[in-house]
Parts: sequence; structure tokens; C-alpha cells
Amino acid sequence: MDESILQRAAEEKVNCYQPVTYQIGEMLGMPKVKVLGFQVGAQGKWPSTNKQVLSELGLTASQKESFGRLIS
Repeated sequence: MDESILQRAAEEKVNCYQPVTYQIGEMLGMPKVKVLGFQVGAQGKWPSTNKQVLSELGLTASQKESFGRLIS
């Protein structure tokens, strides 16, 4: 599977949920909500941008590596 297809799917998810971030924040009592796309293909393939998402979530390099092995 082409990585650009997965990247496009991630962007579509961000575009879908971005308009409701305020409502999500209100429901969860969060002052700031950030929408990130994280896509995984049928056979565990994922775009390189998922590493940035995992970094945003606070995972260390070794945790990202372990998570990547787990889902692939």
C-alpha cells in the first residue's frame, strides 16, 4: 500500500474531527484539544508521520519502536 494513501486518510480524519474540537473539549473539560490522524494499513503498514503522533503523545524512541512492532 502506498504511504501517501495512508497519509491522505490521516488528513481526512483530522479534517473530519477538527470542527468539533471545541465541543470535545467542553465535554471532557479540556481547555485545548488537538486532533491527530493515526492510520494503520490492513497489514500493519503505517505512514512515517505516525512517529510524530506518538511523539506528541509523549512516547520515547524505544516505546515508539515497541509500539510499531506490536501493531505490524
